[in-house]
Amino acid sequence: MDAAHLGCRQIHLIDLVGLEVTLHRRLVEQVQLVAAGVRMLA
Repeated sequence: MDAAHLGCRQIHLIDLVGLEVTLHRRLVEQVQLVAAGVRMLA
């Protein structure tokens, strides 16, 4: 495995982590919206 290939893999990993963080934030926002709706109904 050469250095260029290793660098590409590192960038890919960083992209995956960024995507996971974005998805997690969206999920948290959805849960908060649902929780707020449930509180209004309760």
